[in-house]
Amino acid sequence: CDADRGTIAPGTILELPAGSATNFAVQAIQYYHIQAVATNDGPIDGFDFVASPTNACLFNWSAIPAGAHILRALFAPDLAASNTPIWWLADNYQTNDFDSAARSDTDEDGMPAWAEYMAGTDPTNAESVLRIIAIGLNDGSNYVVWTGGGATDLPPFVVQRKTNGWASAWEPAGQVQHSPLRGSNTWFDDLPPSQAYYRVVVTNAP
Repeated sequence: CDADRGTIAPGTILELPAGSATNFAVQAIQYYHIQAVATNDGPIDGFDFVASPTNACLFNWSAIPAGAHILRALFAPDLAASNTPIWWLADNYQTNDFDSAARSDTDEDGMPAWAEYMAGTDPTNAESVLRIIAIGLNDGSNYVVWTGGGATDLPPFVVQRKTNGWASAWEPAGQVQHSPLRGSNTWFDDLPPSQAYYRVVVTNAP
């Protein structure tokens, strides 16, 4: 299972006679819920975690067949407005109104909290925003440096490029995975055109 997001008890190797049964308690940590529970043969019967989200369930595995078997559990974060994880909002705000917190801009930097999560910036610091801080040329490659990071479960930053500031369309040029720490990110354009414009895009869509 996702050990940092929840547990299965008992969580040790069990030796049971073929045909026997035993109970397993599946428990997500705070601000997470059970996404799926499966045995070797696939999802367990009797639970619809999509239609009825829950952070705990008791599963009786009956008539266990002979051989080695595995019980697996996946856990997903509870989400507030704009797909913002509640655990992240709880880390940054002292509130129980997480939807309002996700839409707020308490540091007044022009980025609501949900956008700060996507960018990996600090929603309590007005100086911490997603922005390009350097563009230059190094050994024949253009480079772009921007602030952000710290949201490793999000899709990577996408660097987009166009060759004409007015006429051409933005096209994807590269990707950089979020760092686990807030800071700066650097991307090199190894085959740059003679003229190029760059921007960095983030998304919370998989």
